[in-house]
Amino acid sequence: MARVAAALGRPQAARPWLARIASLKAGAPRSARDTIWLGGGGRSVGAESLAAQWMRLAGLRQRTLTGDRVSLEQLLVRPPAVLLRSNYRAGQYSGEQRWLSHPLAARVRAGKTLQTDGRRWTCMGPLLAGEIERLRKESAR
Repeated sequence: MARVAAALGRPQAARPWLARIASLKAGAPRSARDTIWLGGGGRSVGAESLAAQWMRLAGLRQRTLTGDRVSLEQLLVRPPAVLLRSNYRAGQYSGEQRWLSHPLAARVRAGKTLQTDGRRWTCMGPLLAGEIERLRKESAR
């Protein structure tokens, strides 16, 4: 981020973002709750991915999933402590969104379900900081 800002001739522009990220890292919860990030069609994120690193700053630990996908059956048999559900394109009708409307999906009993703005997770950039701050507060409740 600092290099990009410097290349644009605005090195000072990166400072507030870097400070915010440093603050998130410094205040990250010591323990993390078992979590599955869930998008349409059972899509998820890797347990060692950049998304998982951001989640960890909110006190959420992405569960390792084969192929970074989860089935409804897996969610029923072994639900996570936290289901982090992306609402990206939730209002659009598609096969992936229809998956979340399946009767089995309504029976999933995760300890807690948190909604997240899936658009922010697309780029994984500094604009995700605000979402991580919000998720940290929500998951602590």
